[in-house]
Amino acid sequence: MTKITTFKEVSIPLTSKERLYAVDSLALKIPLDLLTITHDTLNTMCHNYSTENEVLDETESYKKNALEVSLGTYNAYFKINKHYLGRTSKKTHIYTPTLSIAINSKFVEQRYFEGITIGNIYIIYTKLMSLNVFKCDFEVFMKGYATDVDVKQDTYILNSIYTKSIGEMDKATPERKGLLGSRIFKEKDNQGLQWNDRNCSSKTFPFMKTYNKERELLYRSIDFFEEFLSDREVKDLCRFEYNVKTRPIKKKFDIKFETLEDLLNTSQNEFNRIHKAFVIQNFKDSIMSFKMTDDKGKELSPTTKMNIRFIEYMLSNGETIELIIRHVLQDIPCRKTRSKKKGELMNLYFNHLINKKEYGNSESLSKAFAFFGGGTSDFLTQSFEDNVNESDNLNT
Repeated sequence: MTKITTFKEVSIPLTSKERLYAVDSLALKIPLDLLTITHDTLNTMCHNYSTENEVLDETESYKKNALEVSLGTYNAYFKINKHYLGRTSKKTHIYTPTLSIAINSKFVEQRYFEGITIGNIYIIYTKLMSLNVFKCDFEVFMKGYATDVDVKQDTYILNSIYTKSIGEMDKATPERKGLLGSRIFKEKDNQGLQWNDRNCSSKTFPFMKTYNKERELLYRSIDFFEEFLSDREVKDLCRFEYNVKTRPIKKKFDIKFETLEDLLNTSQNEFNRIHKAFVIQNFKDSIMSFKMTDDKGKELSPTTKMNIRFIEYMLSNGETIELIIRHVLQDIPCRKTRSKKKGELMNLYFNHLINKKEYGNSESLSKAFAFFGGGTSDFLTQSFEDNVNESDNLNT
């Protein structure tokens, strides 16, 4: 059984910057003619590699046939493969042989919760160069192709609220066949909700997941945690992440980044747009059912049914309950009336759409849903564009 660490008396919570969207991991592909391989095993791989004979498989597990290099409590992986450049005709496709490097946030160690950013990427570059596996200029490194990208966002959610929220999202996700659709996990070392299998991720079923980051660190990455993060507050820490894996996904969702430099200069606004688009895609065709009577068994009035249908429609189009309430109430000048109407709408939502009256803290649950949906409770008091601009300033 994995041991659990003892927390220090003073734990540092996530900063505002660490709560932003950031890249958690990617496979960086650098053309072989722009670098020098300095590792014997990789040189052998290069010698045996053939762009003519190898079948491109964008869903293959990255670690398969990769060179693994230990960095203590985490590893680096390298492999030789190819990158698709386009085609000159319907039958003629162009590829270039590349060195593919698996990079993740652990490379920045104590700055792990920042993710991979334009502000810390040089640390990763320097560390990779020190391994003496390959050599290239920093400019070449930044112009490498960014593929199989995971984007993450972290927040704190009380575990009782988190457990209820993922349960409701699992119920609300349309049923799919095989490895598609939602899958909830409740193991001691792994709690969360996943949409679609990572290797089956497609433009129709993009991969995304949320999980209990506290459990993941303390059970699955305990050595890394104790070495670099033991002074950080991880109680009730949760993560949401989505994966941009294939070219069809990028095309469908109009995702523009190609190089590592492009990716790390992507705005918070754009990361949020992709987040919302993935959520809408995965909840597409979801059918929400609601009870037609009140607590006493009395039939709901036509106006109440209409309000419920309105909320249902807005939710199915990717809005959060907080944004819906804001849209409805923004033109009501009387504060008392706004407060009353907000309570009525929240009651309709929790009592009829998700049918969970036992949730004692609907405001906390509402914030949890907003986080998973790509929004925050700040949307009630300021425009999304203002919120994004503030986040972008923190990211520079």
